Amino acid sequence: MENYQDDLQIQGESVDPFWQTYQDLPQGIHVKGSARPPLRNGDIIVCIDQQPVKDWASAEQILAQYEPGDTVIITVYRNHKKFHLKLIIYD
Repeated sequence: MENYQDDLQIQGESVDPFWQTYQDLPQGIHVKGSARPPLRNGDIIVCIDQQPVKDWASAEQILAQYEPGDTVIITVYRNHKKFHLKLIIYD
C-alpha cells in the first residue's frame, strides 16, 4: 500500500451503468480531468475505508465522517485490478 497526502480534490463522475455492464466495470467514481498522483485518469474509486462508493453522493457521505488530518484508505480499480492507497485528508 502506498502512502500519499492529498486533499481528495477529485474531478470525475459516477460510473455510467451502461459502461458498468458493457465493459464490466465496478460502481464508483470514474476519475477524469487533471488527476494528481497517485490517481490517474481512468481510475475508478470503489471504496473509502472499506465502505462502497456507488456515486458522488455516497463518497461525500463517507468523507463527511472524517476530519482534516484523518487517514483513509481508498480502493482503486485500474486495468482490471484493485489496489489500496492510504491518504491523509487535508482541509
